[in-house]
Amino acid sequence: PEQVLATCGAKDAIYDAMEAILNPGDEVIILDPSWVSYEPCVVIAGGKPVHHPLDPSTFQLDDGILERVSPRTRMVVVNSPSNPSGAVLSRDSLRLLADMCQDYDLFALSDEIYEKLVYGKEHISLATLGDMAGRTVTINGFSKAYAMTGWRLGYAVAPAEIIRQMSKVQQHSV
Repeated sequence: PEQVLATCGAKDAIYDAMEAILNPGDEVIILDPSWVSYEPCVVIAGGKPVHHPLDPSTFQLDDGILERVSPRTRMVVVNSPSNPSGAVLSRDSLRLLADMCQDYDLFALSDEIYEKLVYGKEHISLATLGDMAGRTVTINGFSKAYAMTGWRLGYAVAPAEIIRQMSKVQQHSV
């Protein structure tokens, strides 16, 4: 079962998840273009960022991402809708990510902070596909959708064991 952890903004939830899940040297696939803070959070947690570009004309994923997976890969970072591009990943792109995570036993960090700011497209949460709820840390917050940036209120939804570990990080860092 999933649990929720309230955090000091979405960035805190991202950092807590990286610290809770990654071991030194673990690789994390980051879809580009990407938000500037993902890579430093990976590095601070001892991980190694591995970048994979989305198609520059569609901002969707192709199966070339499978070439980025190595025995050290532990996680993929998904941001849909995306900062900075605003792109929304299609069901096909998300299904490819879900299949990859399931086939290679990877965690996904799905930053969905912009989910309420979607126009003319459908936002699909990665955790709703297949068994992804059991391997996804969904990041969200109130700053973007409700113009509350100064309030620094975010949250993570993840399997109970991951939330327990994230809570340990949070207890000693906030």
